[in-house]
Amino acid sequence: MEQIKVLWIEDQSNSDICKPFRTQASLKGIKLIAKDDWLGGREFLENQANRESISAIVLDCYCKLDSKSGEDDTFLANVIPEIEAMTDKYRKLFPWYVLSAGSRDSFENIIKFSLTRKREKWDGDWKKVYYSKFDEDEDIKNLIDHIIQVSALDKDYQIREKYSRVIKLLDSELFEKGSAAILTKILKPLHFSEDSHTFDALLHYNQIRQFVEKIFRACYSQGLLPDECMKDGEVNLWESYNYLSGKQLKYTPIRFGEEGETVLPNHYSRTISQILFISNEMSHSEYVELTDEDKDNVRKYLEETGTSYYLYGYALQLCDIVVWLGKYFSENDFKTNRAKMKRVVSKEDAAKEDKRTLEELIASYKGKTFQIEVDKDGNVHCGEKCMLLPSHAKYKGMAAILTEVRVNTIDPIKHQYPLFCPKFERKDLKVK
Repeated sequence: MEQIKVLWIEDQSNSDICKPFRTQASLKGIKLIAKDDWLGGREFLENQANRESISAIVLDCYCKLDSKSGEDDTFLANVIPEIEAMTDKYRKLFPWYVLSAGSRDSFENIIKFSLTRKREKWDGDWKKVYYSKFDEDEDIKNLIDHIIQVSALDKDYQIREKYSRVIKLLDSELFEKGSAAILTKILKPLHFSEDSHTFDALLHYNQIRQFVEKIFRACYSQGLLPDECMKDGEVNLWESYNYLSGKQLKYTPIRFGEEGETVLPNHYSRTISQILFISNEMSHSEYVELTDEDKDNVRKYLEETGTSYYLYGYALQLCDIVVWLGKYFSENDFKTNRAKMKRVVSKEDAAKEDKRTLEELIASYKGKTFQIEVDKDGNVHCGEKCMLLPSHAKYKGMAAILTEVRVNTIDPIKHQYPLFCPKFERKDLKVK
């Protein structure tokens, strides 16, 4: 693992009072890069390679701004704003800590400049505003531990900056808490070679599936998945995929919209289906957690054909899907999304329903009295649904009792008039 490097601004770094910090840092594998003044430290950070290698900055609270000036009460007041400006300029977090003897008469006025809200990002759980060089309360040990922890935080920060558009959405109320953390875990080994040894293909694959789950949960919260895709709070991955792809659910006759409609564009659907499949043997796995059999299948698949690039590719494609969904969510509200849920009727059921509808329609006409009319196309009819013979046009305007009504089989007029009446009665007149 790459050694943690810390920039240390201290004009007495080789003194006995600083020895405890030097010793403990060395024992923990931390390399201290000491500079006597802030100008030297700033010039060091202006070099990109140096800058990217630094995990933290340790400041004496009463130090020199440059080699020509003496120790200055305003040291922290000048330096801390510059460090924070560098964070914005270089898009890299520079966590800073104050290590001081705290013995100056004006110490209280000096140290107040370290009271900044941004410090809470990396040192929020430290109740003091500085660490003591004397290590009276194990301050140095705590400082070392915090630096080790923040070295990981720095990588997280850089990932969040590189993927800020995606992370912003994942951190919003649209997605569940922890969604961004999963993505960060997946992408860190890709961007930091020193962490590549931590890459575990099986673990990475399951993290991708967990990330897909977070995406599906966001869709559910926005009305884009039916309740049937959830079981006791767990997401059914395959059923969710089916619905978002415009397919009928396997266990329930429900789909999104009309036939051919989808939520996700086809290329996004293919990405998710490949993640869920990974190999044909994995097709039965519906939920996020993998069984032992699932794990064996994935290991075998990855050993034979998979590479880390293959899995990272899926992670990057999912980032694109998140951005696309963010736009979709902003343009379609919960009610609109829910309204697109359609219950699918089988051909057999549809035929039965059509037959039942026609029987009810026939019953609503047979034996009833209607006025005989002729439409603009010359079709003779009674009511809106029943057609008569062309020869019955001579009775236009007369009232007729429909004695025989059947299904109209004449194309294409049957779509306009689904019923046909060959016989009717009008008072004492019987027409055949």
